[in-house]
Amino acid sequence: MPFHHRFPHALIAMLVVAVCTLAPANAVAAAPHWLNSVALGGSEGYSPSPLAAVAPDGTAVVTYKHGGDPTQVLYAAVRNPDTREWSTPTQISSDGYVNEVQLVAGLDGNITVAWNNRNGDPFVKTRTYAASSWGATQTLATGHSGFKLAAAPGGGVVVALGVPGPTNVIQLLTRSSKSTTFDGDPQDVASTTNYVSQPAVAYNSQGDGVLTWVQDLGNGHTAMRAAQYNHVTHLWSDTDTGIDETDNIGGQCLAIDDSGNAALLWGVGQVDGGAAAVGKGAAMSPDGSWSSATTIGRSDHGLLATDKSCVAPDQHGHFVAIWQDYPLDGDDHAIFPASEARTATLDVASRTWDLPSRGLGEPAYGGAPSVAADSAGNIVAVKLGSSDNEHLQYVSFYRPATGSAFTSSDGNVAGEPLVADLGAAWCGVPDVTTDADGNFFTSYGTGEQPSETSDCRVGFSIGDASGPDLRDFTAQTSGTAGETFSFSVSPFDTFSALGSTSWDFGDGETADGTDVTHTFATAGTYTVTARSSDVFGSSSSDSRTVTVAAPPPPPAVRELPPVVQPPVKLPPVIPARLAGKKIAITVTVPSCSSKFVATTKFGTTNYQTRLKLTKSGKVCTGTGVIVLKKAPSARTKLRVGIGRVTKDGTNIIATLTTKRG
Repeated sequence: MPFHHRFPHALIAMLVVAVCTLAPANAVAAAPHWLNSVALGGSEGYSPSPLAAVAPDGTAVVTYKHGGDPTQVLYAAVRNPDTREWSTPTQISSDGYVNEVQLVAGLDGNITVAWNNRNGDPFVKTRTYAASSWGATQTLATGHSGFKLAAAPGGGVVVALGVPGPTNVIQLLTRSSKSTTFDGDPQDVASTTNYVSQPAVAYNSQGDGVLTWVQDLGNGHTAMRAAQYNHVTHLWSDTDTGIDETDNIGGQCLAIDDSGNAALLWGVGQVDGGAAAVGKGAAMSPDGSWSSATTIGRSDHGLLATDKSCVAPDQHGHFVAIWQDYPLDGDDHAIFPASEARTATLDVASRTWDLPSRGLGEPAYGGAPSVAADSAGNIVAVKLGSSDNEHLQYVSFYRPATGSAFTSSDGNVAGEPLVADLGAAWCGVPDVTTDADGNFFTSYGTGEQPSETSDCRVGFSIGDASGPDLRDFTAQTSGTAGETFSFSVSPFDTFSALGSTSWDFGDGETADGTDVTHTFATAGTYTVTARSSDVFGSSSSDSRTVTVAAPPPPPAVRELPPVVQPPVKLPPVIPARLAGKKIAITVTVPSCSSKFVATTKFGTTNYQTRLKLTKSGKVCTGTGVIVLKKAPSARTKLRVGIGRVTKDGTNIIATLTTKRG
């Protein structure tokens, strides 16, 4: 029988850590602030083994096992990031016996779950949550020898499968971006006549990958093998690399950083009957070469990290490993209250571990711890921390990307209780994961000591470590000095209440609020930054470039000659009355605020008189008399013009005609 069936309580069972998400550059990393626990549902049994995954848009999915042998199904609940509400848990698997559940969020926003459905031969089945609904169940393989999910370059998800047969194959299947099924052609990475099992695969944000598996050499002797993926050539290495050959390799944890370094942990030895068990580790350099295997832990009972991630990169040249150590008493029985989480750090430059390993928190009841790193390399570990078997609590530990250990400011290991007094440790162990913004999430079991009348329940906590999402950022990006510029933003935080919003205009001036205005005094190019925080002080920022031009110069001032205005268009004129030598004039003029004259020419002589202005209501009337030197004849036609008097006294001649009266 293959090894992974012979030892169901494997020393270190694997859950791939795939580091291929990028946190926004404007996020300010901080230690997570753990929010209140949320109860998601009951399992009608114990050990619900909940898992969590969070998509880049904040959609969260938690899966857990419901029921027990012989019928155990898979349930899921979904959190809407806009409403912050959880859906009612629903069954997403068919009846059968579900185990080996794995859950991965792709960069495309779709979340894929895979499980082993044990009805006779094991079936690998999968479903994907996309566009607010679950896709159809897909069967990937029957009679497999292990499988692992990982987020893949390009937004999809990859599953590595061990496929037994006359020729044993390590095979990759791909769910392409935005798809809900594994629709690509299978890719065989390794094939051999020897039995192969327990594949693990991981990718980094650059698209480089690493694949490991166990190869049976016969008589209980096994070898750890590996292959490397190059994102430039899009090829896996032609020949697999042997990392270690020993007896009874029992599972693995695998991670790769953004520089192409990888770390691998696995267990060696028999875990039943009190035989010694050993944890080993090895490192891969970007060129694909592996270090020799190093013993990083030893236990009288065994190293345990079942179905949990146990190694994570800090993106600064280190990997952090974590596992659980169970000592034995004189009768070879595990001393559960004295079990202890242990941790060690790999330096990739020297490819060495800082040994001996260190304890993480106090010895306590506990199962497998879990560790996760965000894309910046900040790391959170979560473990059971119960002092007895009736008062369950979970404890988290934080290691900043630039730190060297899980420590507090006083140098001691800092553990923050997430939830306390939740019942018995038998309800399962925690899982921790992260999202693209650097927030952390943990799911866990809670409940009384299992009995015929008590069931375990599922809880979920959010470690809020990022600031609000700055939505609808609008900015006037060009204008002139002295002009009023407008800026606005709509902060939204899917986890916590909002704090304050401030602006830096890049010219030494600032403002507060979500809608602001600003006037730039001088021309130039300015970086305008909006920063918003939540109530815990976690902040995020976004910027726009604003170009400010100098205002146009005022028009030049120069002396101009007197301007002769165009003729004044006046309303109709009452004809002048000619009586002998006198011309009587009555005319409506545009305004009583100006001076007007009447002028005419008779013979060679010009005659004029200033009109007397009289206002009646809104009408202004001008009257006057021109006296000629002699009386015109009856056939004489006279032209009388009316015009304003300019400041220099020049008469402006109008074109008004009078007839002989």
